[in-house]
Amino acid sequence: LQRLMGDWLRRVEERFAGIESGGRKLSMLQSYSVLDSEPAAFMDHFFAEYADATKILLAAEDVSFFLALCQRPGQKPVPFIPVLDDESFQTWFKKDSLWQAEDIDAVFDQDPQRVCVLQGPVAARHATKVDEPIREMLGGIEQKLIQLLLERFYDGNADKVPTVQYLSREAPLTETAQACNALKIKFAEVTSGDTVTRRFELGSQPPAHNQWLAALAGPNASWLSAILRKTSVVQTRSYINNPVKRMFAPRAGQKAEVVFNLKTMEPLSIQLQDATRSFGPNSSNFAAVRMSKDPSSKMIKATISEERRGESVPLELEYIYRPDQPFAPIHESMEGRNDRVRAFYSQLWFGSAEAWKAPADAGVYKGPVKTLDAAAIKRFCQIVENRNVGYHLHGQAPIDFAIVAGWEAIMQALMASADADLLTLVHLSNRFTMVKGAKPLQVGDVCMATATTKSIRISDTGKSVAITGVVLRKVGEDFVPAIEVTSSFFYRGRYNDFEKCFDRTRDIYTVELKTDTDVSVMLTKDWID
Repeated sequence: LQRLMGDWLRRVEERFAGIESGGRKLSMLQSYSVLDSEPAAFMDHFFAEYADATKILLAAEDVSFFLALCQRPGQKPVPFIPVLDDESFQTWFKKDSLWQAEDIDAVFDQDPQRVCVLQGPVAARHATKVDEPIREMLGGIEQKLIQLLLERFYDGNADKVPTVQYLSREAPLTETAQACNALKIKFAEVTSGDTVTRRFELGSQPPAHNQWLAALAGPNASWLSAILRKTSVVQTRSYINNPVKRMFAPRAGQKAEVVFNLKTMEPLSIQLQDATRSFGPNSSNFAAVRMSKDPSSKMIKATISEERRGESVPLELEYIYRPDQPFAPIHESMEGRNDRVRAFYSQLWFGSAEAWKAPADAGVYKGPVKTLDAAAIKRFCQIVENRNVGYHLHGQAPIDFAIVAGWEAIMQALMASADADLLTLVHLSNRFTMVKGAKPLQVGDVCMATATTKSIRISDTGKSVAITGVVLRKVGEDFVPAIEVTSSFFYRGRYNDFEKCFDRTRDIYTVELKTDTDVSVMLTKDWID
């Protein structure tokens, strides 16, 4: 390893030696022996001289050079797998695993769980039982290790061993009051009965994200610390970025309230107030996020609320706390999740959590009757930067204003069309077609819209849905089609409900009848109306 390290440091010097001096420079590594005598001091001195080497990413040539060094005959391997390739993976994985099994200093982070169990000379010496099952063999090692740890640290008494719900790299914040004072967070603690409530309030300069979450999480490893501080959440068989961690990002003036069990300091609930809304002014008392967990259950209930016309619209999410899996202790419950998300957006957009469900008229959704007004058309033109004077002064609506007139019907059809996650929805395109003979929409027109699902397709990366909407204008007592809108959407993710895929197409054929005889023959057919 001395040779490997020395050759690599020489490579680093070749890359950086002439950058600052502009000329020749004496190598800092005059002898590889310094890597044996005082490696840590030399490395500190080396990277103090070449500070950019700790920030600049490796070039492809440097990566190839490093891999070539690792594959030299007689070279001790690095204690990690440098590249996942087909040709050399066996070499990286098992080239000198016996060395790592016998010398913990050769293992990355000195972590014994990274070592393959080998039946080498040392292990074989202690295998004295014929046909011993591997379960008993590994179990014996485990029990012996536990016994040695108990004798060394706890006088052989297992009752003295402290317990935690799970092991984590994120250390708990034991002195919350002192930490809040240092971070300029207003902190108060109130005891009532068998609970204690901690109240936090941020000033004009919020602390760092991780510091804020550590203060909220409490003094012990718990479901709250896991859901606030873990980077990932498990969804079925995949990992996603933890959305709760983003929800609790610190903002000026934000308030939070955490309730703990007085005896065990186990968190019972947390509520976040005064979070920034997606649109409109903030209310200082609006409960934006609330989470709670019954001590007798593994289920964490999270409620994310959005204000709509003075009312709170809740989105209910459910998570399962798995302390037995400390690398990923938070699993999202997917049962009924898509319906809960659709109900939330249906309530938020249409005023009813049931609006997205199947209509009475065979898959045709109908939007409300509306009268087009000049202010709405002007606002739309400003948003899309349409500067045509005719739309601003003469009361005429651009053709793409049809997406506003037909939006509710289109979105209801979209939500009902596919069992998919609305939170992964991407809008792809809109296509507008004027109905033959129809006039453009005008201020004062009374309109409504209908929408149906045109197609559902599944690909390797997600599900594509096309919705066809028709904007109808009231003429007399009837509503007459004016503009057809086709909107395409995409749900990211993996889907396998191929039985629900379809595509509705409308093929138009033209047959030219050149003579009266052709017309007469055609009219004799029963299928001609």
